[in-house]
Amino acid sequence: MIKNMISRLGAFALVMFSLGASAQAAQVTRFKLKDHSLIANLEDASDDGCFVTQTSVRFAEAVIFEDGDKTIQPPTTTIEVDYANACTGDTLTLTGGTTVQTFHIAGDLSTASLSAVVPVSDGVSSATVTLNLTWTANAPLQEAKDKTRTRDGNTVTVEKVDFQVRTADIGGTATTTLPTSEGPLAVDLARFPEGGTIGKDADGERTITRK
Repeated sequence: MIKNMISRLGAFALVMFSLGASAQAAQVTRFKLKDHSLIANLEDASDDGCFVTQTSVRFAEAVIFEDGDKTIQPPTTTIEVDYANACTGDTLTLTGGTTVQTFHIAGDLSTASLSAVVPVSDGVSSATVTLNLTWTANAPLQEAKDKTRTRDGNTVTVEKVDFQVRTADIGGTATTTLPTSEGPLAVDLARFPEGGTIGKDADGERTITRK
């Protein structure tokens, strides 16, 4: 019996040594991305039917983990304002962004808020957009998950994606003063909110390379 136990222990040690050697021979890299996003589409139109504005607001926040190292991308708000006046012939497309803002996104993506002052320009004309927007989810959570595994020679890569989003009603204010041919024009960009989304992404990748 003692001989059998010694034999089994020897075999077990050999297996564990082999596993350890195999693990040491493999190089493993990991990558994870956690991202939150907000989208709002807004419209305004003059009562006389002359001008219309369409405004797109985008917010993104990303936290990246790579082999244990954590990197936080600066949360960023970007805006595009399109203005067209059929009475004067004026057209403007102003874009810009900022990394200075105040925001909150609920864990279940039910509500969100964003406040920022964003400079926008087309390279010639410029303006400043002041945002104080809210998002209120109006539909259940939509989720998409995917996992793939690929092999290339001695390298195996496993990728996972988990995307979650909820459509939302937009409230609050978005104001600016546009430089037009007739002089400065104060505009309520959020007079007719068209809706938006509250989103969350989680991407992960693990690569194993055998030596």
